[in-house]
Amino acid sequence: MFEDYGNGILRDESIVEAIDIIDEANLLYKDRTLMTTKDDIKKAERLPARTPEEKEFKKNEIKRLKAAYKEFNTQNRGIKKDRINQAKAMPKSTDAEKAARKAAIKAAKAMPKGTDAEKAARKAAINTAKAMPKGIDAAKAARKAAIKAAKKENRELNKLNADISVCDFIIDEMNKYDTLRIKKQVERSIALDRAGYAGIFNYSKEDMAEAKALPKSTHEEREIRSDAITHARALKNARKAMIKFYGSPENIVEPSDDAFKAAEALPDDTFAHQLEKKRTVKKLVNEKSKYIRSVKPLLDARRQLTEKENYAHLDDIRARYADAKANTDAEYEARRVEIERLEEERKADLERRKQERLAKKNGK
Repeated sequence: MFEDYGNGILRDESIVEAIDIIDEANLLYKDRTLMTTKDDIKKAERLPARTPEEKEFKKNEIKRLKAAYKEFNTQNRGIKKDRINQAKAMPKSTDAEKAARKAAIKAAKAMPKGTDAEKAARKAAINTAKAMPKGIDAAKAARKAAIKAAKKENRELNKLNADISVCDFIIDEMNKYDTLRIKKQVERSIALDRAGYAGIFNYSKEDMAEAKALPKSTHEEREIRSDAITHARALKNARKAMIKFYGSPENIVEPSDDAFKAAEALPDDTFAHQLEKKRTVKKLVNEKSKYIRSVKPLLDARRQLTEKENYAHLDDIRARYADAKANTDAEYEARRVEIERLEEERKADLERRKQERLAKKNGK
């Protein structure tokens, strides 16, 4: 969404979908503290354990979270099981109606049957008694509906728990530029963007040594160190490609989009023209590939800085939500009406063909 916003191609549908997801995540995040997930246990396992106090705290925290995770799952299973059991415990028939029907049949069978008239009256009474409601169908239907509703509630609970457990990802994604790890990445991106091609060409072994010398006691420090090493390795590989393909930063020429458009516009009406066009496009693709390999860290840095700038415009995007929602709803309604119209036309066409076949058949 933010990339589309920066490029000026953000659609109303994307705005509505993204804002709805963000708002739902913020709402669910309030319930996040009430549940324990495997991610919580994994975070505890990444806690520092350099001193005896830290080791003891980490051990107790992991133990506490595992117990809470087990209790949470047991509680959820109990809730879901109780719902199903309560529904299944519902009666399959109504005893009062069943007893009344049974008594009526018994009384009808006790009627005299000596004459034909008495036999007919007795038979009619028995049939009338048997036609009385058993109370079974209604009770069965109610029980079946209750079980179905209980299962539906359980599925909704599972979905809610899943949504709550993953809302961390959305919240973390929205707040990632406030974390120390991403701030360090942004610092490197700003420095490389200012240095330009020279920032890649001036890479040295000291850059890798500095990255490897970063602290690695905590999980966050290890992530920052890993990012720094990855960045240094990317600079190293890009520098090799830059020297191989261009020699020095001064010789770098970025392939233009106009050149590709011109190549695609070349005539291809003859075999010679087709061959020439293919060679031209291939040459431009190779030049583009060489350029990307030579300056990839710089491109990634500029992409991150652009993303950071776009993330700061969430309020601007949210301000467009009401209009976007109205436009999206109107578009969906128009689609629904069009689908119904096409379905009616299809049914009418099928009926017309059916009548034509019948007319043809009767005409024979």
